[in-house]
Amino acid sequence: MFRKTVWESSLPQRQCLEALQRALEGPHDWEDVRGAAYGNRFRLKVLTRPRFWRRGRLQYTLYGAITEDGNGRTRITARRFRGCTDPVTFLLLYSLILLMLCIRPELQNLRELPFRVGLALLCCVLAAGADAAGYLFRMEESDRLRTALDNFLRDVLSARETDP
Repeated sequence: MFRKTVWESSLPQRQCLEALQRALEGPHDWEDVRGAAYGNRFRLKVLTRPRFWRRGRLQYTLYGAITEDGNGRTRITARRFRGCTDPVTFLLLYSLILLMLCIRPELQNLRELPFRVGLALLCCVLAAGADAAGYLFRMEESDRLRTALDNFLRDVLSARETDP
């Protein structure tokens, strides 16, 4: 579900962090790119415009860290999430399913617990499969979103992609 990419920037680490903060806080040309930076870590996401009652909206999320290697070059290591939703939303959904199906006050019989845990895990696998199918079905649109994030990093941080 995650794909690792490595970028290299010609700017020093401190300037990269400041440029990323300015680009995310102030008005910018990339209206669809949103995110936040925490220290040397950042999270970027780009959304498609909602169509009909927010259905069919696709989100592309990128988590990364800006570090400096021994040669004085700045490296941006990012992990792209391949899905229609955010990974945090995934975790919340899965924990809710596990909580609702496994831990209930009226569940007194421990013999039912393995069955309920298996059922909850099956629901989680089905939800992940449905999200992956939606992502693959809209591959062209998700490639456009990935390109938007790549252009954002290329323009703001003067970065170029290298092999991981």
